Amino acid sequence: MASVHGPYKHGKRWRVHFVSGSGRDRKTTYEVFATRADAQKCYDDSTDEAQGITVSAAIEAYLGVKRAQGRAPLTLVAYEGRLNTLLEHYLHRPIRSILKRGAELYAAVLDGRSADGHQNILTAGRLWAKWCVRQKWLKANPFADVDPVGQRVHGADKERLTVDESRKLEA
Repeated sequence: MASVHGPYKHGKRWRVHFVSGSGRDRKTTYEVFATRADAQKCYDDSTDEAQGITVSAAIEAYLGVKRAQGRAPLTLVAYEGRLNTLLEHYLHRPIRSILKRGAELYAAVLDGRSADGHQNILTAGRLWAKWCVRQKWLKANPFADVDPVGQRVHGADKERLTVDESRKLEA
């Protein structure tokens, strides 16, 4: 398995070290970049490939468990949509990359959504991350200490039909 090191300053440029093998078979190669940002992106991409299950794979595994438990197909679609919304920028990164980013990820979904909408997304994220902790893919739930914003709506401010009125309407 290869290891990646850097980025390191290299004159006016930046380089990333790749080390593969060990002992006599050890081989070191370098890639040089014009900017630190490019070198950092190369480093991140290289370490992401080699270091664990991705967020999208963890979501698929979670949905597989829920499917096996007999959840309705529409419920599974809702779970997947909420998790993809919450974790959209991390789907192809290792699951460990979301540690300590729960508040940041939640803040990103606040814009343009109702309190019910973003709180449902947070709830789905908490349940998924709790499951990932049980799988030992995460050390801690990044959403456990995130406080929801706003208040849920618990019914409209209008009169409701009685049971008899509902039955008449249905008939």
